[in-house]
Amino acid sequence: RLDAELRLQMVDFPAADFDLEDLDGNRVSLQALRGKVVVLDFWATWCAPCLSSFPAMRKAVERHKDDAGVRFYFVNAWERAEDKPKNARDFLARTGYPFAVLLDLENRVIDAYKVDGIPTKFVIDGGGRIRFKTTGYSGNHDRLLAELEAMIEMAR
Repeated sequence: RLDAELRLQMVDFPAADFDLEDLDGNRVSLQALRGKVVVLDFWATWCAPCLSSFPAMRKAVERHKDDAGVRFYFVNAWERAEDKPKNARDFLARTGYPFAVLLDLENRVIDAYKVDGIPTKFVIDGGGRIRFKTTGYSGNHDRLLAELEAMIEMAR
C-alpha cells in the first residue's frame, strides 16, 4: 500500500548540480555521485521539525552505512549563526549524529532546489534525476523510515 501511495508522489526532473564543502573542507558534488541514490536533507540547527526528524534519519543512515549505492547528505542552510561551520560542528558534537553535513553557506543550493520550507528531503536517482521531494515532518519516526526506505528502493 505504501509503495502504491509513493508511486503517485514520484517525480522526474533534473537535480541541480552542486559543489559544496563538508565540515572537513572536502568538496562534494552531485556530478561525482552519479550512479548512486542520493538523499539530500535540507536543515538548520534552529529548525524544530528538522531536529525532531533526526532520530529516524540516524536509523536510515545507519541502515545504509555499508550500502555503496546510497549516500545521505544533510545540507545545512538558512543558518542564522555568525560562524556557520562552527555552529554545525558544535551541533554534531553535542548530539552525536553521524551525519555527512554539507555547508550551503550562501543558500545557493537551497535556492537552486526551490526549497520553501525545511526540513525538505530529496531522493535523487543515479542518473541525477529527482524522484521524490518531501517537505516537513509528520512526527512519526516509523513512517518516515518506511517512506524513505521505499523511496530509495524505487529510485534504484
